[in-house]
Amino acid sequence: MENIIIFADKCYLPWVRNQLENRCILSAKDNYSIDELYTFIDTCNKDENTILLGIYDKIDDNHIGNIKYDNINKLDKSACLGMLIGEQKYKKIGVAKQTITISIKWLNENLGVENILLGVDNSNIPALKLYQKLGFRPIANKGKNGLLMNLNINELKSNDS
Repeated sequence: MENIIIFADKCYLPWVRNQLENRCILSAKDNYSIDELYTFIDTCNKDENTILLGIYDKIDDNHIGNIKYDNINKLDKSACLGMLIGEQKYKKIGVAKQTITISIKWLNENLGVENILLGVDNSNIPALKLYQKLGFRPIANKGKNGLLMNLNINELKSNDS
C-alpha cells in the first residue's frame, strides 16, 4: 500500500487535478482529493473485470501515465479502454500507441478479448487521430462532445500505414 500512496501523491493526483492539460478527461478536476483517488484505485483493483496499469519510462522508471480496461466481458469478448498520459513530455511521441497496441494484444491472448470500446471527446484531436490510425471506428455519439469508438482486434493496425 505504501507504494500506491507514493505513486498517487507524486504523480497521479496532480494529473487528475490538471484540468487545463487534461481538459478532455471527464474525471479531471482541480479539487480531486487523494481519498477519491485511493477509492478509485482500490475499486479498480478489487473489480475482477477491471485492469488498471501504470505506464512507466523503461529507462528511468518514471511513472508517466495509466491505462485501464474495465467492463471486461469474457462472454462478449469485449472491454472498455481508458488512458491518461500524465507527463507532458511523453505525449505525442508514440507512448500511447505502443501501450495500447501491446495491451490489446495481451488482452486478446490472455483473456480472449476481441472488441475494444472507448469514449473520446471530439475536441481531443490527437487522441482521435491515434485511435483512427490504430483502426478504431466511430460507432455512436456519446453526450454533447463525446464519440464512442470500437476496434475489433483483427483490425488492429500497429504500423504507421
